[in-house]
Amino acid sequence: MHKNGLTVKSLTINGKEHPLKYRYLPVSLVDKIKSIHINNKSVWERGTFYQDALKIIKSNPLFGMGGNAWRYEYEKVQSYQYGAKEIHSYPLQILMDYGIISLIALLYIVCVIVREVIIYEKKENFGICISILLLLAHSFIDFDMSFFYIMLMWFSLLGICVTDKK
Repeated sequence: MHKNGLTVKSLTINGKEHPLKYRYLPVSLVDKIKSIHINNKSVWERGTFYQDALKIIKSNPLFGMGGNAWRYEYEKVQSYQYGAKEIHSYPLQILMDYGIISLIALLYIVCVIVREVIIYEKKENFGICISILLLLAHSFIDFDMSFFYIMLMWFSLLGICVTDKK
């Protein structure tokens, strides 16, 4: 026992050890993060999706294949038999559907808005700006933007970020 109080080095409840070194993160989140590795089916399967998506993108990199290209084209290029209606990557989806020009335009818009928030020091919008970037970062590995309400929220946040009105 320390002068400042009791120190608990380990905690076991009903035979299951609970980590104590994660002060601010929920144990279930830490367990989920620890379970991610290359042998995890979700991880290596997404890698396969991305490789197959690049095959589709190569066929028309400038303007893309049109809306929902993944749904119509993945079976023609897939490395093994799988069924996936979503690519699990928004940037790859944009590249497949609309090409490199559209992806550059989207990233340009995001960069301009983030720059505007930083340059004009709109401190009240920093949280919104971080939310935009985090959602975009997560959409690199998941199909968040496939849901209309998520995309609507994301683009609304972009608009709110540059407005002067509260």
